[in-house]
Amino acid sequence: MVALGQELREQWLQRPHARLPLWGEATDESAFEHYRRAAELIKPLDDQRKTLGKMLRDSDAEIALRCMDLRAAWRPSLSAMRLGAHSLRALDLTATSPGEGVYPLIHYRSVSNAAALEARILRHEGDLAGSIRLTLDTMAMASDIFHSGVLINQMIGIALLEIAMSSWPDAALANLKEHDADRLASGLKRLDARMPPRMLTNRETVFMTEAMQMAPSQGEWPGMTGWRYGFSGRWMMAEAVLMTARNFERLEQISDCDWPTRKALFEQILAEVCATENSAAQCMFPNLVHAESSIRRTVGNLRLLRMALDMHRQKAREPLSDPFSSGALLVEKAGDSTLIKSIGPHGARKLERLVTL
Repeated sequence: MVALGQELREQWLQRPHARLPLWGEATDESAFEHYRRAAELIKPLDDQRKTLGKMLRDSDAEIALRCMDLRAAWRPSLSAMRLGAHSLRALDLTATSPGEGVYPLIHYRSVSNAAALEARILRHEGDLAGSIRLTLDTMAMASDIFHSGVLINQMIGIALLEIAMSSWPDAALANLKEHDADRLASGLKRLDARMPPRMLTNRETVFMTEAMQMAPSQGEWPGMTGWRYGFSGRWMMAEAVLMTARNFERLEQISDCDWPTRKALFEQILAEVCATENSAAQCMFPNLVHAESSIRRTVGNLRLLRMALDMHRQKAREPLSDPFSSGALLVEKAGDSTLIKSIGPHGARKLERLVTL
């Protein structure tokens, strides 16, 4: 297990450190140095955390009125975040322990909420270019956090991306002038190319192996089946990590675009894991299916936003691919409205978007 972790860490460190911003010029700096400062600078607004989230439901005019006294407080944090979004080096190499590699959702969510509110205020004030640029910078931070690799960071990244996308309902897209719509479309296209519709696994395996090495003896963990591992919790956990890593490798053989096949393999692996005597492995794998489904839902929302924007720009192209099928997103026209939808999750959380031209 230790050898596997070391091998994958070396591969991780050898990956490209740089990525381009979603708009504008890049600086030769470290993105996460600025992001950490943004998270630190937002802390004075901690007591307003729930209020910021709730205000996202208000109209742009109501937000502009209610946030008059808050804008000065969040401006330093947003400035730091934007510097990070335009920093060329987006691979965070500062963590010296597994725990340090996990980013604080609470503070980064506050940064994203403040950015979404500010973007809507700018739009209300008529600064559409400024609103779009701030949205794209927030999306860049969300994508960078997602690509830091650890699964919990991937979940944080898509949550922040959903907040940024929520700033652009259909009515806001309809009011964009051509050059502003083109600017937003260009940034979203670059973002879509960067966001895979699946979880990233190698960095998660490194995280698991390093966390395992720092864990205590696990005490009573082996339970009744522990005799198979000499009643050693660490042996059981090491085997669980290796089992999960091998299953990650199996999933990597399936195309990102073939969710039906990947989902079937997920279900097969889950049945295999549950049939083992390793209770630690049984705790690890079930959540991964839900994690990938959440990632695909966010990528789906991004593609729905892109298609809606193209329709308003009167530059509608072939439908983008559906993260929940092997085909394209469905387009249904009804009078002046067009419904874009996925064949994926339905019920209370349908993956769809209504466009009115």
